[in-house]
Amino acid sequence: MPFPKDLQAKIDLWLEYDQNEQTRNEILELCKNPSNETKLHERMDQRIQFGTAGLRSSMEAGWARMNTLTVLQASQGLCSYIKKTEPAEKHSIVIGHDHRYHSKEFAEITAKCFLLQGFKVYYLNYCKGNSDTEVFCHTPLVPFAINSLKAGCGVMVTASHNPAKDNGFKVYYKNGCQIIPPHDHLISEEILQNLKPQEQVWDNFEDIVKSNKELFYDVKDEMLSNYIEKVAKELVH
Repeated sequence: MPFPKDLQAKIDLWLEYDQNEQTRNEILELCKNPSNETKLHERMDQRIQFGTAGLRSSMEAGWARMNTLTVLQASQGLCSYIKKTEPAEKHSIVIGHDHRYHSKEFAEITAKCFLLQGFKVYYLNYCKGNSDTEVFCHTPLVPFAINSLKAGCGVMVTASHNPAKDNGFKVYYKNGCQIIPPHDHLISEEILQNLKPQEQVWDNFEDIVKSNKELFYDVKDEMLSNYIEKVAKELVH
């Protein structure tokens, strides 16, 4: 290969870990032309930063971008952090996503990471195996559900008002608020300790849900009804 050893090592690790056909092909196509070295450095040299907003970046292949693999790694780190710092009754997560490209995909990989670690997953977008049905979630429903269900954490896949090419992985703590220091730094450290995808995590979403049905809860209707009732009671006069 024509690329420097350090860059090539990052590319090789990407291709070892990533089993998403689209993003694998993105990197493989870039590798075909030596003139893409600068682009590959931009995508591979730095990791996407995890902070108080979780993750947010353009959706492309590479360690510095928002994609299934970097969301998977962030999910594994978040899961590890909650597992280490919270009692067993808090080993649960609320997950929701919006209508952006790849939001459903990112939400599903997050759910798989937590299910495989024995966490309860309260899901706000379940389509019961029907890929033609689109179920979306508004952001406030995630923190509302965290508080209602006393979950250990939550994730909303959205980039709010950012351009269409962007997406985000918005992380909430057990109090229903977005994470703040020192939790963001500590979760970031856990991500770096859990970069290798766990076994089965690339398996089909429905298969993993079926295998862990005692841990998976479709709570959209219940939480939405409770949310509307709460708003009507507290705000509408």
